[in-house]
Amino acid sequence: MALAAGTFALSLVFRAIDLQVCGALPIGTHYLWHLLNGAMVGFLLVALVRHMPPLHR
Repeated sequence: MALAAGTFALSLVFRAIDLQVCGALPIGTHYLWHLLNGAMVGFLLVALVRHMPPLHR
C-alpha cells in the first residue's frame, strides 16, 4: 500500500507541474501521470489478490 501511495503522490507531482514545464519539455509530463496511475492500480491489484481470503467452493 505504501508503494501505491508513493506512486500516486509522484503522479500528482507530474500532473501538477505539467503546464509549467511545457516550455522546456514540449511533450509535457501528463503522460507520466497516466503511466504512474496505471502502475499504482497494478500495485493495488497485486495487494488485493495477495490479501484476499481463499475462495470456498
